[in-house]
Amino acid sequence: MPSRKDAMSSYDSNFYELEVLDKEFLNNSVVRLRMVSPQKRGMEYQAGQFLNIELADGDVRSYSMANVWANDGVIELHIRLHKHGKFSELLRTEIEPGSRLKVHGPYGNCTGSIQQVHQARF
Repeated sequence: MPSRKDAMSSYDSNFYELEVLDKEFLNNSVVRLRMVSPQKRGMEYQAGQFLNIELADGDVRSYSMANVWANDGVIELHIRLHKHGKFSELLRTEIEPGSRLKVHGPYGNCTGSIQQVHQARF
């Protein structure tokens, strides 16, 4: 059985260490987390893609970006907190501005341009 390290090796080429800029509780069940690369190596992404946050024990949590990509490299996530969630607990108690998170991505190919979205008819 492959180790967590082996399983994560496929992520290495899409690895970023992001610094938490700010954390805001939007209500009692949602946190807005804004992060940026301190190495000035931003992750470029398109609407519809997601990223993975790797926890210290190798577990991974996936989240969609809540903002459009911009040259400032800031990535915003809106994260629903779960009562006994591992990452939710870290957000409540440990993760603060200045914290560093291991992030992999972007992933997903369900993307489109803003123009395509406006032209779509549902």
